[in-house]
Amino acid sequence: MIYDLIVVGNGLAAQTFLFELSKSRDVKQSQNFSIAQIYSEEIAASCSLRSTATVCLSGIEDDVSDLGNELRDSYYLFEDFQKIYLPAGVEKVSRLVTYTNDIKI
Repeated sequence: MIYDLIVVGNGLAAQTFLFELSKSRDVKQSQNFSIAQIYSEEIAASCSLRSTATVCLSGIEDDVSDLGNELRDSYYLFEDFQKIYLPAGVEKVSRLVTYTNDIKI
């Protein structure tokens, strides 16, 4: 079979990509658009469940730069994805930043 798109993996990046793609108007309107997702935990275990990453808005403000705006928008897209789909291995936690003096802040 021939597919329009093949997604390799079932980690967080693959799930988020497929989530955003499913919201695309072009994909929704096309009745012939086909996607294959290929993954195997036995052959190549997903990295997302075996790594540590932090997603936060620390130091990111609106309209400072195009990249900052992209990072901020991406944060909120990920936050929505996490709330709706509760992907395995992703937890919402409170962040606590500590320091010993004002110089090390």
